[in-house]
Amino acid sequence: MSTSLSERTERSGMRVREVATRHLAAVIACAVAVACGTDGLAPATPAPSIGGTPSFQYAWAPNTPNCGESIDFEVALMPGILEVGQQGEAAFNPGNQTGGVTWTSSDTAVVKVAMMTPDDQNYRAYTNAVGAGYSCIKAVVMSGAPSIKTGVSRIAVPGVRVVPASIGGAASTTQGLTVAAAVAADGSPIPGGTITWTSDAPAIASVDLEGGVRLNAAGNTNVHAQLLGGSATIPVSVRPETSISGPTTAQVEGQTATFLASTVGCNTVCTYQWSMSWIDRPSGIFYERTLGTAATQSVRAPFDTYQYELDVVTTSNGVSDSDVRLMRVVSASGCTSRTGC
Repeated sequence: MSTSLSERTERSGMRVREVATRHLAAVIACAVAVACGTDGLAPATPAPSIGGTPSFQYAWAPNTPNCGESIDFEVALMPGILEVGQQGEAAFNPGNQTGGVTWTSSDTAVVKVAMMTPDDQNYRAYTNAVGAGYSCIKAVVMSGAPSIKTGVSRIAVPGVRVVPASIGGAASTTQGLTVAAAVAADGSPIPGGTITWTSDAPAIASVDLEGGVRLNAAGNTNVHAQLLGGSATIPVSVRPETSISGPTTAQVEGQTATFLASTVGCNTVCTYQWSMSWIDRPSGIFYERTLGTAATQSVRAPFDTYQYELDVVTTSNGVSDSDVRLMRVVSASGCTSRTGC
């Protein structure tokens, strides 16, 4: 039996209204650790910081589930507390609201939001937790210009979130880590405390009391932040830093020059692979040649080319780095063959 558009809309509204009403109690009153200003939801909250001691204190926003906004309708979160990797729902009672609906998340590093199918009039959306913290889930109904109606609710994802989420860089450099959010299992904020920083392999990457990570030698490891039962793991990849030293002036074709690969951050041993490439001037053919595997490499300049490219790839403990040197080539006066001058 067919039904009219108005009947289908009314039934859809009743279904969503029932779901929203049943779960409105699940809407949490929580504080936001990360600024809600990214989508223009509310003035930005001061970011957490680590001072001169191995502890931190958040400047929490007021405990307002509506993210400090004036709203036209309630948004129900089902559930209001998500675990990382969990999917939930957001919904509101459409009532007499008409028009298109736009859903947004104020912090997509915490929760991502996606609309459901148009069959549900877009009054429901999926919430997907991707990292610890708080996010404001906002629904905007365009009821015809200039009438815009808004609903916002705050959602919590327990855990500890550290920024950046991973570290990669050259040996003998330092990078800093900061706790961006710390949320208890019940969705309440962890207002402060001592962070314990540890490294699985300090020889590769060590970490100090302030979250400063020193990249010591080539390899991959993890740094951990622990706080009042919550923890976060930050992958760290350290590469050896390689540079080519040797002649920098133009090389005469057919003559030999010697180059050296100097590397910082070798973890026990470094292996090398040299190669060179050039374009033959008369024919335009590209040539590439694999060379040696020692730290030192002698190179004979090709004939009939303007320049060649010298490359070296250094590998240590499964991590590689490379350097390139462009060498200009000049003709040798009196050379009559390609066997030398």
